[in-house]
Amino acid sequence: MKTFRIEERTFAGVFALLFLVGVLTITGMFVFRWMFTGEPSIIDYVKTFWAIIGPLLGAVLTYYFKR
Repeated sequence: MKTFRIEERTFAGVFALLFLVGVLTITGMFVFRWMFTGEPSIIDYVKTFWAIIGPLLGAVLTYYFKR
């Protein structure tokens, strides 16, 4: 059985892209909820979400582009 090696940079890039797609999907769901229900606290959700996710995504992207 042949084994495949994945370099760390490739893994970090794929992880960052998938992570970003997930973040944008969830943020989009919140925005649509805000648009159709008029719930005013949506911005608080988005700010909290990006405050948690932003540094993590930044760390992965920094590692990816560091080389």
